[in-house]
Amino acid sequence: MKRILILILTAIVCVSAFTGCGNDLPEEPVDLEVTFSENLTNFPKEPPTLFVRDGDTRVKAWRGTCSWMVEGEDGLGHGVESDSPHPIDLRESIPAIALKKKTALTLSFEGRPTKITVKRYAPNTTDYDDYETVKVSEGTIEVKAGDYLYEVIATWSGEKYSGTVYYAFRTEK
Repeated sequence: MKRILILILTAIVCVSAFTGCGNDLPEEPVDLEVTFSENLTNFPKEPPTLFVRDGDTRVKAWRGTCSWMVEGEDGLGHGVESDSPHPIDLRESIPAIALKKKTALTLSFEGRPTKITVKRYAPNTTDYDDYETVKVSEGTIEVKAGDYLYEVIATWSGEKYSGTVYYAFRTEK
């Protein structure tokens, strides 16, 4: 009797295991929430935010592709990798700051990056390789008046955290 019960239970488990393995993928993208364990106390636990400032005006930059790692108290690395479309492909949904003339903008991060690269894309360009490199000096950049897309690539190389994060913002008249 026990053998028959074990065979029946085994058959039920096998049938349910094989019938649950379909190729049904969701039609819409699925948002995944990434959380870190509570024992992480080292700054920062997630990729930093970038704010772009022009005097009193402040815009939170769009955050795109990133690779981020934080060392926990346990000595283990905890990280996140995320990908996104290129800012050119999302141009209209990228936050903009209105400018009437050529000016300097301040890039304000949560935590100081070890390297910052800024690219300026002309209006209506669709070529990812058609950009000007913008000089960064003490966290400020010179921007042109007009409708431009700026991509900021920031890299952190700390003892307890590291990563590369891509940001974007626009300027408009």
